Amino acid sequence: MRELMRNVPHPVVVITASSWSMELQQMTHQAMTISSFNTVTLDPEPIISFNIRTPSRTLNAILAQKGHFRIHVLSDSQKGSFIADAFTRGNAKEGFKKIQASGINIRFPAGNVPSAPIIATKAVIATLHCVLLPSKTVTIRDHIVALARVTHVNHNERLKMALMYVDRAYRTVGNQIMAHQVLEDKSSPTVSKPQEKPLKERAVSNSTRFSKAEHSPESARSIGDLTKWQNDADRHAQAEAHMRFMTDEARTGPTQQSEVARSSKDNGSSSSVIRKHNSGPYISKAQKERQTKRAKGLERFKRLREEMLRRNQDIEEREGMKLEAQGERAKER
Repeated sequence: MRELMRNVPHPVVVITASSWSMELQQMTHQAMTISSFNTVTLDPEPIISFNIRTPSRTLNAILAQKGHFRIHVLSDSQKGSFIADAFTRGNAKEGFKKIQASGINIRFPAGNVPSAPIIATKAVIATLHCVLLPSKTVTIRDHIVALARVTHVNHNERLKMALMYVDRAYRTVGNQIMAHQVLEDKSSPTVSKPQEKPLKERAVSNSTRFSKAEHSPESARSIGDLTKWQNDADRHAQAEAHMRFMTDEARTGPTQQSEVARSSKDNGSSSSVIRKHNSGPYISKAQKERQTKRAKGLERFKRLREEMLRRNQDIEEREGMKLEAQGERAKER
């Protein structure tokens, strides 16, 4: 696995953080290079992720400053590689001195404020100010998977390719192989009202599958088969109930309107019918019949389940008796 991942390119970024030292009574600054930087989502707000091996002074500094830190996205250049390599040895103080000695400017935060050092150079193509999400942090052995919210982004006017790390070396992105074409779907989705006939056909199909499961000889072989049968029967019964419910919903509107219209025509007045309709939930005769059928179907399902349970209990008892008889015969021999 290690050999495989060495050939998978990863983006290289530098994380910086600062924390107040009670012992020194001043701000201390930390930094580290990581190759696990990635985006999780961009909407409704950008969330990024990365991995850190624990214990980590940089992670401690992030937590001490209420989760505030910065991510520096490096360019695929000699100077970008130099900055990345300076913070790979676990000594942030020496790393800051090394890049400062090369002429790179670093702006350190002053005072006990939640901030982090900024590496100010053209070799940094973007700087992200982030806030850690402690509740989303996941600990996996000696590493943590950290998620953070991006609150602000500073980038150069011309964004370059980011620095990559693969096969133990800092590299740049190679030549283009093929451009990715994004096809836009111009057709707007339409929501159609469910039709009664297809829904009834699907409900009958579900009922047929349910009946087959009931009479199948394989359904009473063992407790494992019983559990599978019950799960299948539950799904079929739920699907059947859902289809009937959708059929009822599709018919509720026009059925109620036609009933009200007929009643108003017979009585010669619509106000009395509307008052009667609004005084409580209107249930037509057809709806009552469907509710009765639905209740009977559920009762039938319960009876079938109880019957299968009894059947499998009998099978277990018979199997137990067989095993006991075999044991007694073996003792006699």
